[in-house]
Amino acid sequence: MTWLGDCVFSIREAATNNLKKLTEVFGVEWAQNNIIPKVLALYTHPNYLYRMTTLFAIGVCLLSLLSLSLSLSLSLSLSLSLSLTHTLTNT
Repeated sequence: MTWLGDCVFSIREAATNNLKKLTEVFGVEWAQNNIIPKVLALYTHPNYLYRMTTLFAIGVCLLSLLSLSLSLSLSLSLSLSLSLTHTLTNT
């Protein structure tokens, strides 16, 4: 998380992309508990670079969180549909 405050843009950009990868590996709940609060805390920093990095990080993490949530919803819907079809054909 300290890399989000680095003075070099490419380091902050890489740190933001790492947050996306961490979110994909550890999941939505973990990201909500461990990443999002720390990223949001940077938004009140007096330096505008920290605040801009916060916006970039939120954008990247949001895409990852939405993707994970959507794939989970689709998986649950498909499982429910298959289970219901199996139940109906066996009755």
